[in-house]
Order: sequence, then structure tokens, then C-alpha cells
Amino acid sequence: QLIVLDHHLSNDRYGTLNVIDVDAAATAVVVRALAERLGWPLNRDAAMCLYTGLVTDTGRFQYQSTTPEVFALAQELAGFDLPIAALSRQLFEEHRLAYLQLAGAVLSRAELDEKNAFVMATITAADFANYDVSIEETEGLIDLVRRTKEAEVSAVLKETDDGVRVSLRSVTEVDVSAVAASFGGGGHRYAAGFTSHASLASVQAELREAVAVTVKALHDATP
Repeated sequence: QLIVLDHHLSNDRYGTLNVIDVDAAATAVVVRALAERLGWPLNRDAAMCLYTGLVTDTGRFQYQSTTPEVFALAQELAGFDLPIAALSRQLFEEHRLAYLQLAGAVLSRAELDEKNAFVMATITAADFANYDVSIEETEGLIDLVRRTKEAEVSAVLKETDDGVRVSLRSVTEVDVSAVAASFGGGGHRYAAGFTSHASLASVQAELREAVAVTVKALHDATP
């Protein structure tokens, strides 16, 4: 049997038993609730894993999903004498110089659509090769791009052998999960993604249009 624990609305419930709580801030919240229900005691190793899941899914407690309950769980987990400072640096702040150089090049080419408050940055296959950086190393780049003051929606496109991988973030009521769903992806209202097998130029153009349509629909629906 396969048990699936998740908090993504887009989860297609592929398990034998599916525990999907779309209101949970993180899958770690679901796991902790299940462990408590089953009477499983926490140890330091489990607390370390749960804290890692909690802090990453909530964007270091910055996303809209962060609630008092999230902080209560973080306090419980921190009680296991976790190396929070070292863990935070390893997860969010420690990068090879090659990645930082790639990030600088990519950010210098980022495009801002002022009308739709949309910023898009693209990592090409050549970038990956020239800087010798893996796709895993670029997971946090979207968090840099979403800092753009002029943008409500941000995207990072990554050209890989498996297709163009796209990460989307929203800092307003623009639902990026709806944008991702139109490309066969999914996620949350404020954080979503998809993979396309179209050309990079096509994905860029189609994504601009999809964001524009979503933003217009939201503005039209707002009194």
C-alpha cells in the first residue's frame, strides 16, 4: 500500500490511502498531526525533518499560510535543541560562487511587465552549462525574483533536458495555481509550478499571456 500525505490542492491522489489537507501550511503539519493521532513520540531526528519541511514550505515563515499554529509547531520542534541557525544557513544562504554568478547573470536579464506587475527570469541550458550549476542548486532563485517591488507575480523558467520547468509565486490575490493548471501543473494560490515541453520562447510568450489573462480576470472581478 502507498500512503500519500500532502497539502497541495493539485495532488491527484495517486496513493492507496490519501491524506490531503489543503488548509495545512506544510506537509510537515499533516505529518505531525498524524503522528500525534497515532501516539508516536517525536525524537530529535524526526523534529529536524519536520522543522525542515515546515520552514521551507512556509518560506521561512513569510508566506500567507503562516499561522499561530505554525509558530506553535515550530516552538515544539525547536524544543529538541535543533541547530536552527546552521540549518537555516544550509537551507537558504549557503551557495557556491558559481551559483551566485549564474544568479547575477540571470537577474540582469529579468523582464518586468509593468502593466501586469509580472517579472520573469530565465535560466537557459547554456547558463547551466557555462556556470556548471545543477538545477537543484537553483531552487531558491525564485525567492530572489519574488522580491521585485514592482511585481505581484514572479516566475523563474529553467531550460532543461526534461523540458522548461517553471516556478511561480504571487504576493497578492493573483492565483498562480490557476496559471500553472492551464499548463498542466498545480500548486497553491501563492506558489505553483509546471513543466512544459514546448520551446523556451513559446513558454515565455504563453506564460506572459496567461498571467495577463489571470490578472485581468481578477481586476474585472474586483468591485
